[in-house]
Amino acid sequence: MSNKNFNLSGTISNSWEIFTKNIGFFIVYFLISAFISLVSTRSSSLVSLIFSILSMIISYGFTYSLVKMVRNKSVTIKDLWYPKVNIISGIAVGFILTPLFILVNIVFIALPALIIGFDNIQTNTVDQSNFYLGNLILLLAIAILAVLINLVISIRFSFVVQFIVDKDLGPLNSIKASWTATKGKFTRLLLFYLQLLGLNILGLLALGIGLLITIPLTNIAVTYAYKELADDAEIEDDFSDDFVESNQNTDDKEVEVKVTPKTKKSDDNK
Repeated sequence: MSNKNFNLSGTISNSWEIFTKNIGFFIVYFLISAFISLVSTRSSSLVSLIFSILSMIISYGFTYSLVKMVRNKSVTIKDLWYPKVNIISGIAVGFILTPLFILVNIVFIALPALIIGFDNIQTNTVDQSNFYLGNLILLLAIAILAVLINLVISIRFSFVVQFIVDKDLGPLNSIKASWTATKGKFTRLLLFYLQLLGLNILGLLALGIGLLITIPLTNIAVTYAYKELADDAEIEDDFSDDFVESNQNTDDKEVEVKVTPKTKKSDDNK
């Protein structure tokens, strides 16, 4: 697969090979996830909270395992409990991105809808049908814009977790890295995700059983796309555990992330 194009057939071919090679790992992960989910939904609030945290740790370990797989490294069940994963960074990312999504939807959907709805109540125009039709078109346009903005945010930040577990980046640096690594690739990534969505729809149509195969393939394919983008970028300096270090020593300055496209070295520098 080229660094500049995400060819679905090539990606799925590589993902299928990785899946069949590690099928035992995926079966055990599925059983562990199902057990955690079952206990979490049938337990008290405290136990449910503990298992929710455990589920978060396992999910980060799963992402770490996927990164190892696409880099042709062997994985074991122990990788699901990855001690270097900065869970605080993951939680911090959630606190940063979740309000961003909420703000976008409030500004572009909820607020305009309330304003237009209030105008509908207050208006005394003669031709109500044309008034309502105009507002409906306006709301539809606002909704489409909101969807596009949500898609841009989702896709541009879709590799934040991978950067956390693969590069040991903190929350802000992982967000910057994902945003920069996906720059200029939104359309390709959008088509890539739509193709993967179609693959999972086919899995759902196969009595739902196909999802047991298409979901792992999707996870591997997305991680493979991350690897291609990460390998096509050069992250300068060492950003390991920068968020933890900044919390331990408030005098330390935050390490800056710089992601730049790789360039071939000239013959003079060889």
